[in-house]
This record gives sequence, C-alpha cells and structure tokens, in this order.
Amino acid sequence: PLLGAKVLPGETDIALPGPLPFILSRTYSSYRTKTPAPVGSLGPGWKMPADIRLQLRDNTLILSDNGGRSLYFEHLFPGEDGYSRSESLWLVRGGVAKLDEGHRLAALWQALPEELRLSPHRYLATNSP
Repeated sequence: PLLGAKVLPGETDIALPGPLPFILSRTYSSYRTKTPAPVGSLGPGWKMPADIRLQLRDNTLILSDNGGRSLYFEHLFPGEDGYSRSESLWLVRGGVAKLDEGHRLAALWQALPEELRLSPHRYLATNSP
C-alpha cells in the first residue's frame, strides 16, 4: 500500500427495510495511530457504526469513535459530565439517580433504566440534550 496501510471502504452486509431500518456495515483499516485503537467487534482494524470505545488513561477519558477519531475528556466523578464543543458531544458518568433539574440532559437521563443511571461504571455519550 502507498500509505503503508490497507483500507477497505464500507460494505453493507445486511440491510433490512422497515420503519426503523436495520443496516449492518463495516470498514477496515490497518493504519495505526498514536493512541492504540481498541479491537472492534470483528477484530483488529475492523470498525462498525456501533464500535465506540471509552478508555481511561492517566485520569483522562478517551472516547474513540467509529471513524477512528479520539476525543479527550477530563476524568469524571459519578454524576459529572463533560462536553466537546468541537463535536457537540456530551459525556455523562453514571452513579446518580437524577441529574440537577436545570441540567440540559436531565430529561434524557431520567429516560434511562435505573440500573444504568446508578452504575458508576456506565457512561452516556450523546449529542442531543
């Protein structure tokens, strides 16, 4: 390969029509970044739309999206949130039953199952307040 990486563009494996269509697609890239990419559901180099990973390194949270980008957030304590202005993305750590009433994500947070909200090991990533 010219760039030292093998890249396969997205392929759709399954597409089921309906009011809420189900589409399973995947891409492959052997390119390596400074931040070690986590292994996707299909193995190293493979990515699917649902492959989003959160890593904790030296009190920094690294959210790796399915496009190969890494977004950095400061460490969050239970119930705290972080916001990426460049991506318009919120990251909220579980561990509390409710967010403050004035919080932009309070209604969305309450719609989550209680076991997810109460677990400090769960995080919510969303771009819609």
